[in-house]
Formats: sequence, C-alpha cells, structure tokens
Amino acid sequence: SPLGGLFSTIGLCAAFLVCSQLLFQLKGVWLRGSEPLLGILLGYYLTVPYRLIREYEKRWNYQRKNELLTQVEQMKTNFLSLVTHDLKTPVARIQGLAEMLMRQVGSSTSNHETLQHIVSSTDELNKFITSILELSRIESNNLHLSFESKDINSLIERSVENLKSQAKAKNISITTNLEPLFPIHIDVALISRVVNTLIDNAIKYSPPNSIIRIDSSEIGDLVEILVKDQGIGLSPDDKKNLFTRFFRAKNDATAGISGTGLGLYLTKYFIEAHGGNVEVESEKAKGSTFRIYLPVNGDLKTQPGLTTVKSNFKFKFRSQKEIKHA
Repeated sequence: SPLGGLFSTIGLCAAFLVCSQLLFQLKGVWLRGSEPLLGILLGYYLTVPYRLIREYEKRWNYQRKNELLTQVEQMKTNFLSLVTHDLKTPVARIQGLAEMLMRQVGSSTSNHETLQHIVSSTDELNKFITSILELSRIESNNLHLSFESKDINSLIERSVENLKSQAKAKNISITTNLEPLFPIHIDVALISRVVNTLIDNAIKYSPPNSIIRIDSSEIGDLVEILVKDQGIGLSPDDKKNLFTRFFRAKNDATAGISGTGLGLYLTKYFIEAHGGNVEVESEKAKGSTFRIYLPVNGDLKTQPGLTTVKSNFKFKFRSQKEIKHA
C-alpha cells in the first residue's frame, strides 16, 4: 500500500545511513550517501504511481462489475414483478371457478374434496405471489405505506375469525386476552398481514388438539401483541436465520408444511417500518412465542424501500395510565 511504501522508504534510508556510519567508524570506509538516497527516493516515486495505477484498475473493474450486478438485479426484480402480477389474474379466475363449482355440486358429492384441494392450492399460490410482489416492491423502492388510526384489537379479532376454520380442521383452539387499547397509527393492510402470518404459522406448526394464545397489552409507550403456540419449536440455529429471506427450517416436522419462507422476513420489515420490533422465544418441541411491539405515539421509522404517507389529521395519543391518572 502507499503507506507501507512510505514507511519502507523511510526505513531503508535510515538503515543505509546507520550502516554507512558504522562502516566509517569501524572500518574507516566512506560511502557517498547522496546517490543511494536519491535512488531510494526515485524508486519510491516510481513505485507509488505504479501501485496507484493498479489500484485504480482494480477499482474500475469492481465498479463495472457492480454496475452489471445492479442491472441484473433490476432486471430480476422487474421480471419477478411482471410475472407475479400477470399470474394473479389467472390464479384468481381458477379459484373463483372452483368455488363456484363447489357451490353447484354440493358437499355430498365425491368431487367436493377435489375442488376443495384446488381452492386451497390456489390460495397458497396466491399468498406466494403476494409475498413475491411485496418483496419486489421493497427491493425496487416502490412500496408505499399509508398510515391511519386503528384499534389493533379489531385487526386481531378479524384475523382469528378468518383463520378459525383452519384451526378447527386441526382441532386447535385459539384463546384471546385482548386488553382494551386506544387506536394507534399503523398501516392497516400491512399489520393485518403481519397478524395473519403469525397466527397462520402458529396453526401450521402446532399439533392437533393444542392451544394458541393471543394477547394484546400496553407496556409503557408500546403496544405488545403476543402469539404463543405449543408447536414444534425452533433450534438455536433456526432462530438465527428465522427472519431472513426464503428461510425455512429443514426437518421432518416441516417437510410436509407449505410455505414461502418470506412471511417472517416481511413481518420483521413491516414492523420495523412502524418503528417497532419483533422478538421470538422458542425451544425445540416446546412451542414458540412471538412478540410484536408497536409504538403508541405513532413514531415512524422510514426504511429503504418504502414510502410513508401520513394522514393530515393529527392524533394526541395517551396511555391508559395517563388517562386513569387524569
């Protein structure tokens, strides 16, 4: 490096001066110092530009490769966005036709179960397409968030109602303990997606005849949402990679469970976009507990890949303790 070359030059000059002084004192040999010192300095001034040219060439190659990779990444994002967007219409048409046939044939016929499989498969495919679309919007900085005042408990109750039949199919009971809360500033669609993801995962990874517990409470300036299951749990290695893209735990228990590996990644991203945080506690074969924390006062944190749209109407949020004190 240039700094190493400078120190080497100074050291070489010092070593020459010391050696010439020792030769003069011990042997009486006189060495002319101007030519060697001048040669050392000229060598330094010739070597450094050469090194700088090499470094510039490497930097230029890296820059060119980075530009190519950026173009490829943009092409990949555009391709995913285009393909997934075009897939939504035929998938929705297939699902609609299958549901219409189910109503026509009735539940007593042998074709009802086949149609039910078609509907559930198209629903899974639609979820995957939606996840890919949201991921492509994040990567292309084209995700727009719209915030409004909403009671978080109503979103939880709606999600529980929508997933009740899925839990009933496995004889899983969902218990809720929702503390009365004041409305908070959130993007309703995204937080609904987050709650649906956590409850849906709890149902998928829980054994039959188990219990899923959902709590909401106010802790200081934060609203906490807790989703606790009695499922398969997570190993320490799985917990480290749980919120990364396309990650799914690889074991016999999860082999037959469908999923995209994007749900928790998007969950973490959306919650942190609200200025909140996601925590998980889990132990192998003993279930998992997910905790979501959202700010009561609506403090927002803008992340790369999203745009926030706030309402013009301003709310004055107060905690329950402040209300009781008043």
